[in-house]
Amino acid sequence: MNPDASMHVTETIRVLSTGDQIRRGIFRDFPTTYQDRAGRKYVVGFTVRDIARNGKPEAWHTESLSNGIRVYMGRKDTC
Repeated sequence: MNPDASMHVTETIRVLSTGDQIRRGIFRDFPTTYQDRAGRKYVVGFTVRDIARNGKPEAWHTESLSNGIRVYMGRKDTC
């Protein structure tokens, strides 16, 4: 937690793939829109700083969702 109430989060995802279900990368959904019990809507900021695979930069892109952001990691032309 930062003094300005923001957060810096590091997530480590470990994947073991035999190539039969994960062939071109993975994706991860991050909710950024929330609603409290009174029905008030809150939107929180979200920024990807970097994505690495085995310590090396990995291709990635994002897509907007109705309640957040989807981050795709990997290349669609690489198995």
